[in-house]
Order: sequence, then C-alpha cells, then structure tokens
Amino acid sequence: MAIFKNLNVSFKLWLIVIPAVLALAGLTWLFVTRSNEISSESKTVLYDEVFVSTALIMNADRDFYQAAVAEKELYLNDSLTDEERETLLADFDENARQTLDRITQAMGNLSDNEALFHNFTHADTGASLSELYADFNKNYSSWKYAYVNDMGVGDMAAHLSFFDNAREDINLMTETLENYANTKSAEMADEVRSSIMVSVAVISAVVLLIVFLAVVILFYLRNNIRYITNVSQRIAGGELSIEIDRNRCSKDEIGKLCTATGEILRQLNAYVDYINEITDTLETMAQGDMRIQLQQEYTGQFASVKEAFMGVSETLGGTLHMLHDASEQVNSGASMISSGAQALATGTEEQANAVEKLSVFIDKVTEDTASNLTVVAAASESMDTTLIKIDESTRYMEEMLAAMNSMGETSNKIKAVIKLIDDIAFQTNILALNAAVEAARAGQHGKGFAVVAEEVKNLANKSADAAETTTELIGSSITSAEQGIEIANNTAQALGELSEKIKVISQTFSGIEVSSKQQAEVMNEVKQGISQISDVVTTNTATAEESASTSEELSSQAELLYNEVQRFKLD
Repeated sequence: MAIFKNLNVSFKLWLIVIPAVLALAGLTWLFVTRSNEISSESKTVLYDEVFVSTALIMNADRDFYQAAVAEKELYLNDSLTDEERETLLADFDENARQTLDRITQAMGNLSDNEALFHNFTHADTGASLSELYADFNKNYSSWKYAYVNDMGVGDMAAHLSFFDNAREDINLMTETLENYANTKSAEMADEVRSSIMVSVAVISAVVLLIVFLAVVILFYLRNNIRYITNVSQRIAGGELSIEIDRNRCSKDEIGKLCTATGEILRQLNAYVDYINEITDTLETMAQGDMRIQLQQEYTGQFASVKEAFMGVSETLGGTLHMLHDASEQVNSGASMISSGAQALATGTEEQANAVEKLSVFIDKVTEDTASNLTVVAAASESMDTTLIKIDESTRYMEEMLAAMNSMGETSNKIKAVIKLIDDIAFQTNILALNAAVEAARAGQHGKGFAVVAEEVKNLANKSADAAETTTELIGSSITSAEQGIEIANNTAQALGELSEKIKVISQTFSGIEVSSKQQAEVMNEVKQGISQISDVVTTNTATAEESASTSEELSSQAELLYNEVQRFKLD
C-alpha cells in the first residue's frame, strides 16, 4: 500500500486506463479472430460443401425423375412416331447421365471432409455418405441395365425397384446433409455463445478491477485534496499556527502539494514579524514622523518590499523637503503675483482707454477713405467716358483719312484720264494737220474737208486747253488733298497719343480706386482688429481683476501649505 501511495497521480490513473485498454483490445482481437474463424468455417462447411452438394443432389433427383418420366412415356405410349421416340430416348439418356454426374460431383465436393463424408451417419439408418454413395452407384447401375429402353427388353419390375432404391439413397444423402448442417450450425452457435460468455466474464473482471482501482484512487485523492483544501482555507483565514500531518505528505503530486503547503505555512509564520514591523513603521509615518528605519533582515520577496518601502520613505521625505521649500517660494511668489495682478489691472484699464481713442480715430480715417473712394470712382467714370469719346473721334478721323486717301487715288485716276485727253487732242491735231494737207492736195474738192479739219483742229486745241486747265485744278486739288491727308494723319496721331495718355490716366485712376478699396478694406479690418483688441483688453481687465483676487487666495493657501508641511519631522 505504501508503494501505491507514493506513485504519481498520473501513474495511478494509468492503472485504470491501461488495463481497460489492454482488456478491450485483447477481447476485440479475440472476438474478431474467432468470428473470422467461425465465419470462414461456416462458409467452407455450410456453403461450399453442404449447400453446394445439397443443390447438386437435389438437381440430380430432379434429373432422375425426368428420366423416369421419359422412360414411362416410351414404355406406355405405343403410338409414338420414330422422331418422338428418338427425342424421348435422347431426353432419357441426357437426364440419366446428368443424374450420375451431379451425384458424383456432389460426393467429390464432400470427399475431403472426413468427418462429414465417412464419419457422420444418418440418424435413422446409421449409414454414412460414403456408404450411401456406394449403394446409390450399385442401385443406379442395376437400374440402368435392368431394362433397355431403345430395345424394349429387360425386367421392368426390377428396373422400377432399383429406381426407387436409388431415389431413396438420394433422399437419405439430402437428409444426411441437412442433419449435418443443423448439427454444425448448433455447434457454431455454441462456440459463439461460449466466446460471448468468455468475453463477458473477462470484461466483467476487468470492469470490477477498474472500479476497485478507481474507488481506491478517488478515495485517496478526495481525502488528501480535502485535507489540503481545509489547511489552505485556514491559512487564508489568517490561522498560521496549524501543523501539517507528515503522514499525508507522500511522494506523489498530492504529497508534494502537502509538503509545499507546509513550507508556505512556515514561511508565512516567518513573515508575521515583517508585517508587524512594517505596520508599526506605517503608523509612525501616519503621525508625521518620516525618520524611519526597518531593523530586521528581510528575505525572499520581502527584501524587495523593504527596499521599495525605504525607497518610498526617502522619496516621500525628499518630496516633503521640496514641498517645504516650494511652499516658501509659492508664498513669496503669490505676493508678487498679487502685486503684479493689481498693476496689470491698472495697465489694462489704461489700455482700454487708449484703444477707445484709437477706435474713434480709425472711424474718422475710415470715413475719409470712403469719401475719397467715391470721388476717385466718379473721376474714373468720367475718364472712361472721355476715353470713349476720343476713341470715337479717332475712328471718325481714320474714316476721313481713308476718304481723303480715296480722293487722292481718284485724282490720280483723273490725271490719267486728262493725260489720255491730251494724247487724244495731240493725235487729233495731227489728224487735222494731215486732213489739211490732204485737202490742199485735193484743191477745190477738198475745201469742205479742209473746213472740217480746221474745226477739228480748233476743237482739239480747246480740248487741250481744257485738259491743261483741268490738270492744273486737279493738281491743286491733289496738293490740297495731300496736305489734308498729312493734317489728318497728324490729327489722328495726336488723338492716338491723347488716347494713350487718357488710358494711362484712366489706369492710374483705376489703380487709385483699387488702392482706395483695399485701403477701405484694410481700415475695416483694422477697425475690426481694434474692436477685437478692445474686447481682449476688456477681457484682460476682468481677468486681471480675477487674477488679483485669485493671487490673494493663492497667497493664503500657500501659507496654509507651509504650515502643514512644517508638521512633518524630516531628517
């Protein structure tokens, strides 16, 4: 029992699992093996031998009966034709041959089974299959040769007697095989039943063993776990004076847990002194005395606790020193802040007055800027109108210049026409001269033609004079037109220069208008900024007053803080 007690819990659990697994595996293997053997034996004996042989014997009995039917027809019917007789004889021979072949095949299938073929006997006759087979062969041969059908000779009574004996042998063979099949089935059922009973017995034994081991292990685990749980609950409740039962501290996991619990209990007893000293020290600190020291030597995790505790003490002392110094500085600073807040309040009030005056001045400048913007806009509009008129005059001058250029071109064309008239007059004079010469040659007959020639000459001279006069007038007109074109060009150039200057002036006024608008926008923004500054100054004034009040409160709180820090006793 001591060995079992010191085993690991996992091994104890394996004592339950392993036998169960092995038993189930062995029973499964045994059952499967035996089932396969019984199945194979059943297939070999009951099917391959008994069933097949029984089917052959029953088919042989059917063929034997069919041969007897054909033989009876041959023997009793005298009105058969030769063809019908031949057919019946063929059926008889075929059925008789198949009967012998099937019986021989069935017995050959059973001859290897010694227990069945030679030893198993019929229940009533006591004959074995081998004996029945030999008796069948003898009766079959006697039946076959007792009467010859194709010749119609022999002893029919003996023939029928041998037939009955042979069929009786066939029936006895069938019954013997049925009896053997029933007997073998019963034996196999008994074997299966025996296997099941053995399996049930083994399983029952294994289950009982497993139940026994499980009960033992469960009781052991429950009692020890309950004991350790009870001890742990008492420790958790603050009871540290209990003792651990060494008999329960075995070498398994539960025993190790019991031993560890005892070690924890002993260590907790050692930690009580640490806790008491830390508690006393915390009470001292709570009374304001920060000059502390832990006298005991702490081990384990409590060494880290001691270091952390002393670190907290040093840090807290340093913090209190800093608070002491800071409270003095805060008190002094609060007084300075209070004075500064009062001065700030006075300054912000003066700033508010200055901002108000500046706001009035900015409003005046904004109004003047808006007035200037109106004047500049009107001047810019007038310059735009003037520029439009100058552009129209320039366009008219260009049209007049084009007309005068057209007149010059027309004068040039008139000059060409006058030149043509001069040429015609010159040619006419030549023709008149020629006509006069011809008239002189004609004498008396040419007098009338000479008169005409003279008139033509006079007309040509007048045309030449008129053309010359016209040329002079046209030349004077062309000269005047050229002077007019020059004057028009100079006028157009002057108007163009005037238009460019007007455009420059207009652009300047436009720039002045844009600048005035931008200046107006800037002044509006400045006005808004002054308004915001006024709001901020007003807010700053209120804030300064609140700051003054708060600084006074801060000064009183700093004094209280200084008094509170003075209560602590520091190194």
